[in-house]
Amino acid sequence: MITLDDMQTALLKARRDKAEVQAKMRKEAAELVETYRKSLTTDVDKSAALVSTGVLRGEHFTKCPVTLIEIDAERSLNFSLSTVLDSRPNAEFIVSVSISLREKDEFVSVRIEREDVPLLVLKEGTEGRFLEAVEAIKAAVLEKIERLV
Repeated sequence: MITLDDMQTALLKARRDKAEVQAKMRKEAAELVETYRKSLTTDVDKSAALVSTGVLRGEHFTKCPVTLIEIDAERSLNFSLSTVLDSRPNAEFIVSVSISLREKDEFVSVRIEREDVPLLVLKEGTEGRFLEAVEAIKAAVLEKIERLV
């Protein structure tokens, strides 16, 4: 027979598991964003100013570091990665790309925009493990530039 203690124990375990997955996805997302920033220019300060993350709700973008974004019910970390391409007054041009990270088996999958097939990222500690995802993000930015200009 299942008791109240059993249910409370299950709740505590579920909360702990969710917190672990969230911490891992936040760490992975931060590494992906940092890899993207570094790939744009050797000037780290410039790339930090030109790249931001946040959440898009409807048409409203709210800047937020990935380390503060909550995972959803499917345990995916969803965020927008925005790149300022032109920062001149009255000519500002920003492109945002939606990204979703999710743990799949022992790997992390990265879905960029609404791609049918997510990219699987190599395990933590592997040199250049986010390079394929970064190039896919850049390709998505270029596609958006073609559509928007």
